[in-house]
Amino acid sequence: MKIPSSDRLTDSTLQHNSRPIAVTRHDGVMPLTPNDLANLVAIRSLRDLAAGQARAPGAVHRQAAVILLDAAIERTVFTAAEYFLGTFTDRDLVEKPLQALRGHGWIPDAGVETSRRRLHRVRNVIQHAGTGVDRDELPQWVIATQRVIASVVTFAYGVDLDDVLYSSAVEDEKIREHLDVAEALMRSSDSAAAMASVVKAYDVVAGIWGSFVVSSNSKLAPPSRSL
Repeated sequence: MKIPSSDRLTDSTLQHNSRPIAVTRHDGVMPLTPNDLANLVAIRSLRDLAAGQARAPGAVHRQAAVILLDAAIERTVFTAAEYFLGTFTDRDLVEKPLQALRGHGWIPDAGVETSRRRLHRVRNVIQHAGTGVDRDELPQWVIATQRVIASVVTFAYGVDLDDVLYSSAVEDEKIREHLDVAEALMRSSDSAAAMASVVKAYDVVAGIWGSFVVSSNSKLAPPSRSL
């Protein structure tokens, strides 16, 4: 099947659906490093994956959504706390970095903390006992999770998480451009054209691999042409 070209993406569509590639702190105090951006992209990806599971019908998807929502909060809290407060151990529970964030001035949004705590308790029960999820409560947990993550990220990193594109941690300009177009097309519900742009990004990656790696080591296989 021929994949439609993404050339039909208009300038107005791109301007409406995409955000600037460069992500800087609102206060201008500290520039975000590639590692910071990679962490933020991972947080956004986990948050969006959880929301996608919550929208899908079926008990299993609701269970997965609760587990992922709680995981997204924990990933955000630990990553943000370590960003400017130091390293925590693998044995530390989420309450420790949360307490550290509060001690440095972070204030949870009103009413969200109760939902977060209940989500965490339900996650433990689901994960260990496989119980069902109240479908009426799930939308509230999605909103609470989004609010907690947005608040923590803005406090710690000084940016809006939705300003971090999936390409933000990619250094190559051509790859980043194709991925930005793909994300803009996905927001326009044009998944076929978005996939075409992803294929273009992959072609650039394959070219880089062939030029700088395979040519220097004949034992390495060329990149696969199947996605």
